[in-house]
Amino acid sequence: MLVVALLTLFAQIPDPLSEFPSDGYALSRPGAPGLICVYGPQAHAVLTSGDSQAQAVAALATAGKGRVFAIAHNGYFNPTFFEEDDGMMMSSLHWLRGDASPGQVAFLRGGGMSLRKTLDAQGYSVVPMPATEFTSLQLLIVEGAGPLDPETLAAIHDWVLKGGTVLAAICPWGWQQIHASDGWDLTTDMAANQILAPFGLLFTDGYAGASADNEFLVNREACVGVNCQNLVAQIASGDLPPSLAPLESALRVLPTDDALLLPKLLPLLPELDAALAPTPEHPLKVKDAPLVRLSVVAVDRRLRDATPDAPMIAPGSSSFPGASPEGSRPVTRMIACDEKKLGWQSTGLYVDPGSVVKLEFPEGAESGWSYRIGAHADQLWHKDRWPRWPSVSTTGAVTSRITSPFGGLLYFQKEKAVAESVNIQVVGAIPAPFWQSGQTTQGMWKAMRDAPGPWAELRGQYLILTVPSASVRKLEDPASLMAYWDRVVETQFLFGAEEPPARPERFVADILISAGYMHSGYPIMMHLDVAESRDQGKKLAVLLDLEELKSKGNWGCFHELGHNRQKPSWTFDGTGEVTNNLFSLYSGQMMADIEPWENDWLQNQKKAGARYLQDGPDFSIWKREPGIALLCYAQIQKHFGWEPFRRTFASARALSSEEQPRNDDAKRSFWVRQMSLATQRDLRPFHAKWGWPLEDRLLADEELGAFESWMPDFEVLKK
Repeated sequence: MLVVALLTLFAQIPDPLSEFPSDGYALSRPGAPGLICVYGPQAHAVLTSGDSQAQAVAALATAGKGRVFAIAHNGYFNPTFFEEDDGMMMSSLHWLRGDASPGQVAFLRGGGMSLRKTLDAQGYSVVPMPATEFTSLQLLIVEGAGPLDPETLAAIHDWVLKGGTVLAAICPWGWQQIHASDGWDLTTDMAANQILAPFGLLFTDGYAGASADNEFLVNREACVGVNCQNLVAQIASGDLPPSLAPLESALRVLPTDDALLLPKLLPLLPELDAALAPTPEHPLKVKDAPLVRLSVVAVDRRLRDATPDAPMIAPGSSSFPGASPEGSRPVTRMIACDEKKLGWQSTGLYVDPGSVVKLEFPEGAESGWSYRIGAHADQLWHKDRWPRWPSVSTTGAVTSRITSPFGGLLYFQKEKAVAESVNIQVVGAIPAPFWQSGQTTQGMWKAMRDAPGPWAELRGQYLILTVPSASVRKLEDPASLMAYWDRVVETQFLFGAEEPPARPERFVADILISAGYMHSGYPIMMHLDVAESRDQGKKLAVLLDLEELKSKGNWGCFHELGHNRQKPSWTFDGTGEVTNNLFSLYSGQMMADIEPWENDWLQNQKKAGARYLQDGPDFSIWKREPGIALLCYAQIQKHFGWEPFRRTFASARALSSEEQPRNDDAKRSFWVRQMSLATQRDLRPFHAKWGWPLEDRLLADEELGAFESWMPDFEVLKK
């Protein structure tokens, strides 16, 4: 039934697609392309992602007499992608110009020399970008840019309708990362999207999954299946499509005043209330309620428009992140914002969902400062299951009144170098349990740990813990606990030849995180099970149980902190989940007296390491098995201790940017050479036994040849 419907819809697609490669054509993948929302009546996907939730990677649209083509990675402007005359990129040029001969082409802010040469070879004449008069142009090349002024944008749209053509190749998620600090929005501020939106195409965030061969395969049926107009027509007819991912993307990026798709889609969605909203008690699963999931996305767009004059409350927000108990009394508190402190500056205050909080400060003093409501920065849009709203943090420039539909702990952050220290008086927020190193006395803590805000923070010198308030109600000695965690961070930094951080690390517990069980970054995110009280409240949470930490350590937390300490000069392909575990082993020894070679995690890898060596080392296997790979490092540590590692880390930090090893071969050579120098042993035969490929220049190194070679007892791996 569905296939027939898709084929019927495909038969209605106009001729343009027939000019592109047909089913089965493979296009290789430069980096990680993004996605394109295809939602206009005259817009069509040409290439889709290779994952189960397919979305467009390349698309075209016609508008009046004009044509536009978009592909979601600027790597496709590389000349190699234009070598096939009947390939995707050359086909795009042929289709854009139609029967006309190549004419004048301009680049919107930029344009690589290699692409210019490709166009020149095709007969195009590259000319400077016009100001507002485009009539002499045949083609406009767009490779990312900031917002266009209204006059230029109107001129481009008029030119396209009269026959102009646009070729756009941009990695949208990359553009978003680069320009996040500018405060630019992908939908409204990227020049390509400003140009393409009226024609039913928009670059959107997310990553396009490819085939096992790292390619995208042309599949015309899939191209029809990602067209938002087709999907809406199917929903309206009662035939629910197997995937609504393209509509989800559309709802997240379409301008709120869109007239092409939203008026057709929104009336088809169920009304979202607290009973349908995603909560820990009733997680929303895409397979169970796909249209409700779309409603969440649609409502989220409206919630993002909430203002202090028109506050809103997100359905389900009282469950997570939560609201203070009924009857909780807001307070007025002065917060000292220090321009010398980096990262989020905690306030110990909680903003309830939909409440309006006043900020008072000397006129002009707020310049360069932003606020954040919510520590749960991870976004869950890509997850199949939502136990909370997919995005619950709110940020913005400091102003006199702030609000959040979701609620959360309140923070201030310095955004610009010119920002000066300022005292901000917060009026109307709820006090939350908050302990701060060097400031909170034991007496103050006993009163403060019962504060009504649903989330608590313990702020040490080098680490901050964000956990449910219920978890700290029986915590008696936060000072000793945080001294432990400060020591973990401090010793890891010193081990890695770094000074302890000016910006404290952060642990934030969440009901679900964006990836894995824990993940590194700022903040380091983890699931709630490590932060919630155990044994029906009789036992402290894993993160807070000092006696358990002293005896067992915490491999997961040490591991993620280690990720934050990794450096590219000594982390090569296959060691992303290995070199960080040097810090896990180190912290286990320093903080829980666990001998590295006897660490439980490492113990479980030894027999696999013995089998790997017995079968004959294969470096491709070594790179896929972090446990086996770590044994290679741990054997050196067992014999020589940690000092050679410290020296090697210090040697890496001493290198200038020009001296840093740039590729994996150079990184392996750097590591083996520096460790050999630090141990005064030739470690080349040892690493070769583990299967490491070694560069000829390293094998010919006479300085290392003067050392006695070293080889451990490998039989111990079998015991």
